[in-house]
Amino acid sequence: NVGAGSLATTMTQCAFRCVRKTAASATTRIWVYEIAEAEKNSLPQIVIGADDGAKTWYADGLPLCEKYGFSSYMAFIADERGTATRMSQAEWADAVARGHHAVVHGCRRIGGTTVNNLTEYFTDFATYGYASADAAILAEITYHRDIMVSEGLDPDGLGSTVYVLPQGYHQLLSTAGDMRIENAMRAAGMVGARRALVQNAVIANGGWSGSSLYLPIIGHTWANANEATNITNVVSQMQTEIAAGRSVVFMFHEVRASPSAGEHITAANLETILAAAATLVRAGSARAGRLPDLVYELRSYNSPVHIGT
Repeated sequence: NVGAGSLATTMTQCAFRCVRKTAASATTRIWVYEIAEAEKNSLPQIVIGADDGAKTWYADGLPLCEKYGFSSYMAFIADERGTATRMSQAEWADAVARGHHAVVHGCRRIGGTTVNNLTEYFTDFATYGYASADAAILAEITYHRDIMVSEGLDPDGLGSTVYVLPQGYHQLLSTAGDMRIENAMRAAGMVGARRALVQNAVIANGGWSGSSLYLPIIGHTWANANEATNITNVVSQMQTEIAAGRSVVFMFHEVRASPSAGEHITAANLETILAAAATLVRAGSARAGRLPDLVYELRSYNSPVHIGT
């Protein structure tokens, strides 16, 4: 019954097959108290990185990551490199040579117009010269992937299989179960993808293998009036997730001395987060992770999900 049950209640082991639908067909609710997979139990990862390839992340973010022993992922937008606020081709190459890693991002500038996220192709594909939304989305993903690879930014061959969804969207909000973007990612060889959805951690110390295409984040959004509390909460959330054995992915954008937008963070506050992350690593509670490494660990979780074991 809805609302009944507690941790003291006798549990019954069950098996469920879940099917994505556009709307609920009943009111049954199931409380899940434990999810475990019969796979390796490795230390959770703390993954640090930033979207869009901002010059400020290159100049001020990467040195801090290096100071605390983290390889930063950097989400690659081909058409923005070398602009006034974005890393040049030489800076991308230097960052990778220093041990950081590129992953695929978007979107393109087409005919002087910037596409904001892949869902725009659902209705505007013909505007950009494509015969279908599917073709447009696949071309969008492979465009950035291929340029990233051709410029030598994927030396281990892993970053080109990891995608950062533009604006975090993977389907139309009004059409749950739309698989076009996921299908395009798979067709482009993507085995993992990161959203921009603040859900804090990857469940079950790595999580289900299927979650590798929908990785959530611990997000920081600059807030002038209560930024100190904001940073404290971000650190606290990381510590809580790691203590529970769950990996976390951070998403940043720009380092600014005087933040003016939610995507900004000061160097001092970024260092506070990195120092706290490094403390967890030194204590043996977590690993300094890489986004491709987390994705491929998730892919190794192939057993059925067991509840109550």
